[in-house]
Amino acid sequence: MNLNELHEAYLKDPLMVEEFATSLRDFIIKTVKLECKRRSSATFDNIEDAVGESLLEVWQALGSFNAEKSQFTTWVSTIVLRNIVDIFRKYNKRQELSLEPAKLDYPPIKGPFQVIAMRQLLAQLDDDDKSFVESKLQGLSEVELAAKFGQNPKWAKNKWFRLAEKMRLLASANE
Repeated sequence: MNLNELHEAYLKDPLMVEEFATSLRDFIIKTVKLECKRRSSATFDNIEDAVGESLLEVWQALGSFNAEKSQFTTWVSTIVLRNIVDIFRKYNKRQELSLEPAKLDYPPIKGPFQVIAMRQLLAQLDDDDKSFVESKLQGLSEVELAAKFGQNPKWAKNKWFRLAEKMRLLASANE
């Protein structure tokens, strides 16, 4: 039985709750995993949050489902996709908030000591990361960096944030 049929059977026979709940859970997990694969910043926590919140919301709203308006699986998928978008918005907002102040940690490179400190930090990076940081310090935009490294702008933005954090950690370890 597919999930649509199981939903109808569950409405007629509430004793089918276990079979229906298991099938619903499996459908939500499958939908979340498929959608999260398409998103490069998906983490296990994002997937786990999306599954948990979606299960809870679908179960709570079960009584409001109207079979005349859509199929049950379409209705569930809509809830799941909305939850995924909300979770990724929250995740990205947390990332921006946690990284935004970090941009202020780096004073402009002016004097000889700052140039030496920057060179010491760069020496601790591998060649690819070093090339990326040097390109960014030369003023390349995310679009230009992405083109230079054969990636997309989102990749360049994420890479810069990861490298900035790595350099902050290296700098604090060297102090």
